[in-house]
Amino acid sequence: FFGALWPIMRLLLWVLTIAVATAWIIHSLVPFNRMVEAEPTQRLRRYLGATVIPAWPMAQPTEPSEATWTESSADALQSEPANSTERRRSGEDLPVHRKAPPVTQPLRDLNAVQPPPRAANATFHKLFLYLTQTPSELPPRYGSWFTRDDADVACVSWKSAAEPCTFIGKSTWTEGRNWLWQMAVRGPRRYKYYVFLDDDARPGTGTWRDFERALLKYEPALASSLCHVTPAEPLPGLDAQTISHWDGMITAFHHEVLSDHLVLPYFDGDDSFSWFYSQLAMMHVGAILWPANTLQINTLRLKNKLHRKYKKVRSACGANKVCDSRRLWQTQAFNPEFARGREVAKGVSFPPAYKNASYVLSADQKRRWLAPNTTYWRHIRSTVDCYLHHAADVQHCLRRRSFRGIRT
Repeated sequence: FFGALWPIMRLLLWVLTIAVATAWIIHSLVPFNRMVEAEPTQRLRRYLGATVIPAWPMAQPTEPSEATWTESSADALQSEPANSTERRRSGEDLPVHRKAPPVTQPLRDLNAVQPPPRAANATFHKLFLYLTQTPSELPPRYGSWFTRDDADVACVSWKSAAEPCTFIGKSTWTEGRNWLWQMAVRGPRRYKYYVFLDDDARPGTGTWRDFERALLKYEPALASSLCHVTPAEPLPGLDAQTISHWDGMITAFHHEVLSDHLVLPYFDGDDSFSWFYSQLAMMHVGAILWPANTLQINTLRLKNKLHRKYKKVRSACGANKVCDSRRLWQTQAFNPEFARGREVAKGVSFPPAYKNASYVLSADQKRRWLAPNTTYWRHIRSTVDCYLHHAADVQHCLRRRSFRGIRT
């Protein structure tokens, strides 16, 4: 009996082997997001229309059109009541605080010494620019989410070229995000908030509108949302709270934060060790500069299903993860006297504060707070120079940089 059954079993084994090999070849040749988002390019373009930011190079700056957003327009959007489809899908709506709760003294000190706030009639092309990097095509859901009168979307692709994204080729998280930053600062249009978002992030609880209303309400310097890994659990009754660590799948930057090149561009000096380090540097610098205005928005919780391979910290580094990286942002970014007492432990939060001063640092603040002649800030300045002044040959510019102990 088994002698008669063996040829059939051998044939089935060959068929299974061929099927597995074919699936592996297809997975290697076809961008993964095309398999999970099987949407034709024509439908994508119909979704996005003309609101997608054009591929590099960007056009020269132009005068604002009539369809511009002012601070009063943002106030109107913030006060707009949420309809049934925009309400949070679980739990009750969090209360709106008309007056910001008190914060601790170390958090108040920063706002007390900042320069006067910017003019109230600042003009923007739109309120929000969402920036993402993707293997090839921009996921069609981005069109339905962000093709609005108050939002645009910009993207870069790293696996294959696909309009409307700018193709940058093989790159790290940091390089892709820095290219998006370059497109944002060199582009002709200005936005109130620049939101860096992973292409696989989706709302789990709450909506994008909930997140945007909180941004317009508190006007934080930096903001993120809840996600599957949240260092700080939501404080009872608060729609936002301060935070010093978060998941880099979403980070919103106030437009004033981009002017000094302090938080952005991302630090790429440790990409050879772990792609996590670039966002750790950004979080550390932002939370030290604006501790009361770096917020976690509790009205939106994101989820993501895709987990691509990337360079992580080697297990041999141990719990402190210091064997590969010197963590220059912790030791060289600030004057020790200024940073002392401002670092907030992971998971520690306070009630949020409203914006009451400019996020642009004065020359005196930079002199007293920063340590500009260190390896860390020289590396950041060289990154700015590569992306903004050598845009036609960024990769060559990045490769020729050499700092001892830092691989670019």
